[in-house]
Amino acid sequence: MVGNPADAEDLMQEAFLQLFRKIGTFRGESAFSTWLHRMTVNVVLMRLRKKSLPAASLEETTEPMKKRVDRGRTSAHRIWA
Repeated sequence: MVGNPADAEDLMQEAFLQLFRKIGTFRGESAFSTWLHRMTVNVVLMRLRKKSLPAASLEETTEPMKKRVDRGRTSAHRIWA
């Protein structure tokens, strides 16, 4: 799913840490292997979602607001005021 052996090893370790943390939540309504598989898939999907989010520094996100100052108020202030 991830295409990189090092990432796969990291995810495997994260899945086992998650197993250690969440073992008390296993209710026995399904097979343990099913629960472990679902938890592992969720760990991988969360990593893929996190990886696909665009990263921006705080300076990049606040810089446009500084440029749009209009009579002491930003465009965000005009929207919410």
